[in-house]
Amino acid sequence: VLTAIIMASDLLLTNHRPSDPSFPDIMNIKQNANRAASLVRQLLAFSRKQTLRPEVLNLTDVLADLRMLLARLVGNDIKLKIDHGRDLWPVKVDIGQFEQVVVNLAVNARDAMPGGGDLTVRTRNVTAEECKSF
Repeated sequence: VLTAIIMASDLLLTNHRPSDPSFPDIMNIKQNANRAASLVRQLLAFSRKQTLRPEVLNLTDVLADLRMLLARLVGNDIKLKIDHGRDLWPVKVDIGQFEQVVVNLAVNARDAMPGGGDLTVRTRNVTAEECKSF
């Protein structure tokens, strides 16, 4: 049901301009449906005690695969830039959770910039020691 609401709101958004009076309401419907879908996923994962399936990945490839989705999510008013670090180390991560984190960050960034702006996703190598300061 939530997927249908999200897809219908996406379709409506493509047919309305940001200056249309109904545009903010449609955006609100979509944002709340996305939040509800995220909450349902989290509840399902918790109730199933979902096991993670970490695998060794190249983040450059993962982000390249997500680029089109992220661009559609943030819309035309936000310039998306993905800044891939050089010689990135492979990471061991559950790809589904990693993608969900990146998508959630992009959606939150979009919501924080209703007038448009720049969104940069940047990767770089960080040692375990450096992570302690986060």
